[in-house]
Amino acid sequence: MLCNICHIKEATLHYTVVMGDTSTTMYICEDCAKNKGLLPASGLPIFRLLLNDANMDLVCNRCGLTFKEFAKTLKFGCSGCYDVFGKDIKSFLEKLQGSPVHKGKSLEKVNIETLEKRKKIIELKKALKKAIAKEAYETASKIRDELAKLENAV
Repeated sequence: MLCNICHIKEATLHYTVVMGDTSTTMYICEDCAKNKGLLPASGLPIFRLLLNDANMDLVCNRCGLTFKEFAKTLKFGCSGCYDVFGKDIKSFLEKLQGSPVHKGKSLEKVNIETLEKRKKIIELKKALKKAIAKEAYETASKIRDELAKLENAV
């Protein structure tokens, strides 16, 4: 793929800008990235620096992808690449994110009691609407009172 800026050189980087609900991805060469200030003038992207001690001569025996090509595109050619490059990828991920396993963001501890109360509130609101629709005002007032207690507790 050619660079989206100069349309001459091969794009070796992709740059994604997210604004609100939309994202725009540009595929650019290293020279244009440096000129736009997206890369330090002195160096390669961080992933290339981290891959320096990997065995760049490794070749996938199934699809023929070299580790050097993987380092350039960060895309595997086939499922066999995982087996061939696995050790070096694991090392790369440990350097990049501190662990070979991506843990993502974890939710705050959820208070089960609060969740149960919220669920009960939703059920009571539905029951209240039904009682009013049936003109069962006595039942509706009891539900309303119970609902008020629960909403104050949450």
